[in-house]
Amino acid sequence: RLVAALERDQGEDTAHVPRGERRYPWISEEGRRDAALRRPSDPSYDPTTLHVPAEALRAMTAFCRQFWRLKSTRMDLVLFVRHGSFYNLFDVDCDVGLRVGLNLSGRRTPNMWKCGCNAGCFEHWS
Repeated sequence: RLVAALERDQGEDTAHVPRGERRYPWISEEGRRDAALRRPSDPSYDPTTLHVPAEALRAMTAFCRQFWRLKSTRMDLVLFVRHGSFYNLFDVDCDVGLRVGLNLSGRRTPNMWKCGCNAGCFEHWS
């Protein structure tokens, strides 16, 4: 299910972002770069990587920093993060999870929103 959702993904889903709040500029279509700083329009662009500016990483919480350091090298994969008895998808991975039927959890924020499942259902959703 998640692979199919990734294959049909054609950009970012911002329907859940509260009005007046903004996404990280480096993840938007206009601001996106790969690890080599190439734009998506460049024929050599690598969609499996994402450049996250150092100043953005410094401003993040420890968890967000750890997440984006890992995720930025694996943009082609959906990353489940285990929190106790739950597995959560964050940000761009949450967009995929929402498309296949997971429910948004927590408050709606412009960045690092999450959805997920309990550990007993993980095999079904993964």
